[in-house]
Amino acid sequence: MKKVALIASAVDLGSTSISNSLINALRPEKVVFIEQSAKSLGWAGLLKLRDEFGTLSKDEWVVFCSLHVPVLIGALLPRKKNIRFIGLNDWTPGMWFANKPYHPRTFFYNLTYSLLIGRFSRFYSHAERFRRFYRAWGKRVDPFLLPLPYEFENVDLPPSLLNSLLFVGADYRRKGGDLLLDAWKTSAVPDASLTFVCPQPPEDKVAGVTFLTQIKAATAEHRNLFRSHGVFILASHREAYGFAALEAINFGMCVVVTKGCGVSDVVAESGGLVEENSEAAVQAAIRLLSRPDEIADRRRRCANFVSKYSKAVSVQFQTIHS
Repeated sequence: MKKVALIASAVDLGSTSISNSLINALRPEKVVFIEQSAKSLGWAGLLKLRDEFGTLSKDEWVVFCSLHVPVLIGALLPRKKNIRFIGLNDWTPGMWFANKPYHPRTFFYNLTYSLLIGRFSRFYSHAERFRRFYRAWGKRVDPFLLPLPYEFENVDLPPSLLNSLLFVGADYRRKGGDLLLDAWKTSAVPDASLTFVCPQPPEDKVAGVTFLTQIKAATAEHRNLFRSHGVFILASHREAYGFAALEAINFGMCVVVTKGCGVSDVVAESGGLVEENSEAAVQAAIRLLSRPDEIADRRRRCANFVSKYSKAVSVQFQTIHS
């Protein structure tokens, strides 16, 4: 069995959670966390990492590069016969310019990523849009199931907590958080609650909403958020994936997202709601809060889905080690 080294991103709550999940699934012998952007890392940082991976010479290794800067680093590292490189990504800036095919940035990003993908033995993406986009460029990109961050806990919430809504997102406007707060002011759902997790929430707070700003990934406080709420919303205008929604599924929550989220297919399979746009997602989540029986039913469907998903993920990672 080959040894595994993981180059992982840890620049925010979402990427840190993804990285921790990959560590649990891959059990790598070596882990390198990248906490900077490519620009701030600079050539000195790239060369340091190059030297660090130059030590992987005696045994057979799989180097798994997860998301953005780690993928860039993995593509730049020297190729050796005993090392197999695997890349995982979900979007590129060029994809946001796809509706402008002659824009200079579109060509630059797409050409760059096409070259990067070609440097890997295998390349994966959990985002169907990414796979379709680069297959059109003649690149092989295979489907990938992101691992759940924790062992599944079948949390049987008391009825008093079923109508509690959780929002998590640093870039809260892109994730529809501003629309949610505006709608909440006039929602008038009896006994319902909203927890808004954001490091820099709006200055004008909404009465009756709990604002949390200091949540850190993989802490008990982080996990307890998902254990203690009935419904999770990710109303993003666009979202490469939406790992927080997968975290919510991990705890059997009823999840509401938009079609613009990469995780939408998983949400639909798990019994959640996938809405056309941000406004529709916000209204759907608020309507759910007055329907505790529907919330409980969707949570049961989610719990049944998680066991099947976990088995599929386990099979997937066995092939990476081989």
